[in-house]
Amino acid sequence: MQNHVKTGKTYKSFDWLISCYIGYKFEFAKKKMYVLPQFGIAGVIYKSNPWPINEDKKLTKEVGESPFLLSSLRLGYILKKK
Repeated sequence: MQNHVKTGKTYKSFDWLISCYIGYKFEFAKKKMYVLPQFGIAGVIYKSNPWPINEDKKLTKEVGESPFLLSSLRLGYILKKK
């Protein structure tokens, strides 16, 4: 993070994130193509140099990391096996 809005500092950090997805693969066009929508949740489990996270607009109430929602939509083409 560079130029933090409250402190003005730069925080160089190594972060670990864990995530979990759920989805289903829908095949169409005689099983030659597919679409794979996925939904998930993720959270930071480790920061080597954590920065302050503020919840309010006045930047007075510090809070910790909270999980966040993710989504993904993948389109694909299935190649024939020889």
